[in-house]
Amino acid sequence: MIELINGLSRCVLRPDIGGSILSWQYDGQSMFRTVLDAGKSGLQATDMGCFPLVPFSNRIADGRFCWANQSYQLPLNAPPEPHAHHGIGWQSPWEVTETAGHKTVLLLESYDLDKWPWPFRVQQEIELGPDRLAIDLTLTNLGSDNMPGGLGIHPFFASKSAVVQFSALTIWENDARKIPIGNRPVAGRYDFTIPQVIADQDIDNIFSDWTGKAKIGWQELRYQIRLSADVRASVLYIPKGGDFICLEPVSHITNAINMPDCTLPMQSIAPGKSISASFVFEII
Repeated sequence: MIELINGLSRCVLRPDIGGSILSWQYDGQSMFRTVLDAGKSGLQATDMGCFPLVPFSNRIADGRFCWANQSYQLPLNAPPEPHAHHGIGWQSPWEVTETAGHKTVLLLESYDLDKWPWPFRVQQEIELGPDRLAIDLTLTNLGSDNMPGGLGIHPFFASKSAVVQFSALTIWENDARKIPIGNRPVAGRYDFTIPQVIADQDIDNIFSDWTGKAKIGWQELRYQIRLSADVRASVLYIPKGGDFICLEPVSHITNAINMPDCTLPMQSIAPGKSISASFVFEII
């Protein structure tokens, strides 16, 4: 574990568990969900407070796709989910390359072409300010061919009395297998322009054409979070009856690699080139 402390803010990292953030507290209040039994063995990134999504986000249907006229099959890495899920960074240990003051730099290099058919490097910089937490991700293609790629983060927040606000123009509707099949303008219960109390909703959809800003707060708690990200989509995941919600800023829509004509496809990264994304959580 690595602990960062800055004023009233305290953040605990688990590089060995998917480059994850175990917890973030401000003035004693948990800003991400509280992880119970944090010291027990067998924890995964999905048990943490936040983890990175690399080199793609969310689902690739059946783990299959075609790129540059070649077909690929990825491992189905989240059974019983029938898809490739969340990339591979969340199931890999990350190397600590720097930790000084209020900042830690983590590195993941992958040459396992069965898990992802191109070698790549991801650098994750985590910096704790006195009233903010910043995450910067940079994905670099280490191969000799163009590589599809995307970035995102997967924070978990407590659902009890949670209030969410963000503005987006488009919501993607899913089929029964949670794969997007089309989009439409945001309306009704999917319109979070006005703050909504989450209550007992059941949502697992990706929103695009959003402003890159959101607010997450709790009716019974003092502090709220303002989230800013320089990516153009976000997944809102509210499992019915669950004790957490997720608002995941991402660079492309779910299953984008199988939807090359969609409005937010995965990017093509040339050999030796990189893409980056930044995410900032501010206390308000």
